[in-house]
Amino acid sequence: MAKKERSRGRGEGSIQQRPDGTWRATISLGMSPDGKRRRKDIYGKTKQEVQKKLRNAQTANDAGRLPTANRTTVEEYLKFWIENISKAATSTKDRYQQDIRTKINPLIGKVRLQQLTGLHIDSVISTAAKDEYSAASQHKIFAVLSKSLNDAVKRDLIGFNPCSKSDKPRLTKAKRTVWTAEQSQAFLKHVAGHRWFALFALAMFTGMRQGESLALYWSDIDWTKNEIGISRTLTDNKGKATIGEVPKTDAGNRSIVVPPYVMEALDKHRARMMMDGHPTAGDNLVFVNHAGKIINRNNLVSRTFKPLCEKAKVPVLVWHEMRHTTATLLLESGIPINNVSELLGHASSVVTSKIYAHATRTGMAKVTAATASLFQPIDDDTATE
Repeated sequence: MAKKERSRGRGEGSIQQRPDGTWRATISLGMSPDGKRRRKDIYGKTKQEVQKKLRNAQTANDAGRLPTANRTTVEEYLKFWIENISKAATSTKDRYQQDIRTKINPLIGKVRLQQLTGLHIDSVISTAAKDEYSAASQHKIFAVLSKSLNDAVKRDLIGFNPCSKSDKPRLTKAKRTVWTAEQSQAFLKHVAGHRWFALFALAMFTGMRQGESLALYWSDIDWTKNEIGISRTLTDNKGKATIGEVPKTDAGNRSIVVPPYVMEALDKHRARMMMDGHPTAGDNLVFVNHAGKIINRNNLVSRTFKPLCEKAKVPVLVWHEMRHTTATLLLESGIPINNVSELLGHASSVVTSKIYAHATRTGMAKVTAATASLFQPIDDDTATE
């Protein structure tokens, strides 16, 4: 019987001679999605043969191409990723799952994670394009794959992210429609007295997101200080509207000072809700439908907001464009960007500047003109000693 030997050089893994004289090497392949350590055995007639096979295996493993006994598929991994790894908000996870279920799994769900390549990613994106999904939808599909596979690399499940070998879908920046100050005033004048006038005024004067305003409780309103606290938002959980999830960033939790005009609108709204028999205190929603339930945000836009825009003879906006209108008008008037950022609940003023670069340029032009007027040198012939 051959003498059992064991030796290990740098980067070799574990190599040992077997009782029958052949050699075996063991390579570590990292952790499986369920947290178990994965290994693979390599065999050869001589130690040199096994060392060569081991080096090739290590190179292949680093590139994410090593066939292993682990049969984890893309579909299995993505399910594990959604449930155990992703830190995305509930509503975002719902969107991820829809893309995974309808656009990713049908094409590459059965492919083993270790065997996934850039060509597989290409096939998913090109199929979405052929099915006439928008550039934005293609971009979101790619983002799901890229995020999840980055996490797979981090956990040593694969050696590289196949998305890095694929072309990221080109995303053209959508042109936003915003109202002028005159159009904003015309809309508010037209909707005065409407059941949702306070909601429209709140959106226009504060730039609150739709989900934030529809998740407001009466206890969030400080009638003495004219302030509103924002600490939650409305989200869609598997197609059902829910309340309780905090805003998307830490800065989203904020307190904003509200103009008297809006506070008066909220006070009139409170009186109307009391007449309709709805509670107007504590942790009860400020804005509810006739049944006292959460307002359907799609119906609010399609059946109420857009028809009102048409009747007011102003450009028809999507709801979020009221927020863009507020920010744009404030920045163009020269309000400091950090103040606008705080009002909107952005993570930082950098985010605001990226979104509203056109408005900040206009605002700075006005600031420049103002400083030029303030500090214009006095002409010599009018100077006094």
